[in-house]
Amino acid sequence: MTVAYGGLVPLTGFGTAFMLTGAGVVTAYAALENTGLRRLTAAP
Repeated sequence: MTVAYGGLVPLTGFGTAFMLTGAGVVTAYAALENTGLRRLTAAP
């Protein structure tokens, strides 16, 4: 989010949308993986 909005890298509108979409995919994957690991390591 900081890279897309902070001006650290000059991006066009498409570049900003691409970066935010990628960040959303990574966040969703991390949340699903975290949930899976919690279920895997939870006591029966």
